[in-house]
Amino acid sequence: MSRKSNAPKRHDSKTTRKHKKGPSSKLWGALRGKQLTGYRFRSGHPIGPFVADFVCLKLKLAIDITEGTAQGQVEENWRKQRAYEKAGYTRLLFRGQAVMKDLDSVLEEIFRKCIELDERRAPDIGDDD
Repeated sequence: MSRKSNAPKRHDSKTTRKHKKGPSSKLWGALRGKQLTGYRFRSGHPIGPFVADFVCLKLKLAIDITEGTAQGQVEENWRKQRAYEKAGYTRLLFRGQAVMKDLDSVLEEIFRKCIELDERRAPDIGDDD
């Protein structure tokens, strides 16, 4: 006899990670294992009610890949953006086409943002004038 729970279902991030294809898979291949000069990324990480495609927890950087620009997706992207900002994350959004056609440029933009965020979180060690 099985019991049914009335509790809302929690998103299964592990299942999401296992089923990545296309642009997500290609980008993950470049980000995993600290390949981007030592920054560690997670795949399929929940932030509020959403799941970011990739996250660097140290820098609070979320990366998402979008496939289209339909009105529903544009509105969803704005809701995600607000939720990520509320949780203290910076978000980069890339089109799937860009990842597939020019991965190097996408990685360069991610790397630049990592450096920028890393510099922001570093304490100022300047001269006391």
